[in-house]
Amino acid sequence: EADKPLLPPGATVQTASEIRAKAVQDMTDGFEAFRNLLWVFAAIAAVVGMITIANTFTILLAQRRRQIGLLRAVGAAGSQVRNRYLLEAVALGVLGAGLGVLLGIGLAATGAAITGSLYWGLALPAADLTVAFAAGLLITVVAAFVPVFRGTRVRPLEALQPEPSTDERRR
Repeated sequence: EADKPLLPPGATVQTASEIRAKAVQDMTDGFEAFRNLLWVFAAIAAVVGMITIANTFTILLAQRRRQIGLLRAVGAAGSQVRNRYLLEAVALGVLGAGLGVLLGIGLAATGAAITGSLYWGLALPAADLTVAFAAGLLITVVAAFVPVFRGTRVRPLEALQPEPSTDERRR
């Protein structure tokens, strides 16, 4: 009787935590609510960021309208002026995305230190950080594209006209 198995054929041994995890997986059918909620918040933040960036570039180019017209009056092509401001958007995107990634790392390290989990180290997957950086850069350039395209369509003669006074603008 010592050679007789204790379990019936086909039976498996699992801990209680494994059974609970399997039950939760079966109930949710693999749907990760918290993960999806975080993606929704990230999408909302990206849209709000794009609106803010587009408004900033619209104001920036409106203030530089005379300068853009003067560049056009001295012979700069529209594409040259557009490329100049798109390059500025890329530079701001690199700066903003880099600072965002560094801030995220700092917040993660601070949170891990507060909770005591920093003892086991902080994982910084290069692929995820690269995707975050690229997304920040892409969002900045895409958001700035339409304002740059509209704002750089200034006729050279517009720059040579005098600025209207405050009273003339009100009329």
